[in-house]
Parts: sequence; structure tokens; C-alpha cells
Amino acid sequence: MALEPPSPLVGASAALAEFLRELREKSGKTYDDLAKELNWSRSSIGNHLSGTVPTMDVVLNWSRPPPQSASSRR
Repeated sequence: MALEPPSPLVGASAALAEFLRELREKSGKTYDDLAKELNWSRSSIGNHLSGTVPTMDVVLNWSRPPPQSASSRR
């Protein structure tokens, strides 16, 4: 039985996971910080950062700026 080449989605999901990891690193937030902020489980955060293909909602939630608190606007 011949092996099939990997799906292009494999490369795309890896690139997206890398992008999301970079966003997390630049934000300085931990997995626990993101889990609390997004109201997700820590394991869901880890899944998306390890290459599980996220939904469009996940990508949009991670790529928008965090809301400013009242104390940071002063």
C-alpha cells in the first residue's frame, strides 16, 4: 500500500498553530491567563497551540486586542 502525501491542511494548521503561539508569547499571557480570559479550558488552549485546527471564532478571538480595563484608560 502506497503512502499518500500529507494534506496541505496539515501544513496550514501547523502554520496557524505557530502564529497563535507567537501571539500568546507576545502577549506575555500563560495558558491559564488565556483560559480565564476566553472562558475556555486550559486543555483547549493547548490543543489549538499544538496544531488542532481551530474554528474561525477561535482565530478571531485570539487575534483581536484585549479589552482595556477602566484603570488602564486613565
